[in-house]
Amino acid sequence: MNEPGRRNANPSIHFTLGALSRVFQGSAGTFHLEAGLHCTIPGPVQQACAEAFIAGTRIVPDDVTLRFYNAGWQDSPVVSARFAEGEPKPNACVRAYSGVWGNQGVVVALGVIGDPGIVYGQAGRVARPPRFWPNCRGCR
Repeated sequence: MNEPGRRNANPSIHFTLGALSRVFQGSAGTFHLEAGLHCTIPGPVQQACAEAFIAGTRIVPDDVTLRFYNAGWQDSPVVSARFAEGEPKPNACVRAYSGVWGNQGVVVALGVIGDPGIVYGQAGRVARPPRFWPNCRGCR
């Protein structure tokens, strides 16, 4: 059950949280669930959120060390995007974070509405078309 400010029941959000914990190399991610408070078996929504979080942490293999970039930083694979400041705006995103290893990388764009106009740079860093988690346009 969604309880704004307290609980979130959207698996796509939990996938994104897991992916961010992986991209922000070294920041530990923790998944909490109501069933854990009561030592009970999770219901279908909590189970889906847990599975999504774990999938997010596995966007790249465990043995890969990522180098973090914020969009627009020197050598970032994301040169620019249309960023929304304040209220959500059409065709924008809030932030775009990248984790890079060798000539590969993963980009997590947050708060995507429509086409955020992400411009990729660093030839060779984007080797294949975007893949998205269901209902999660922000994960690449």
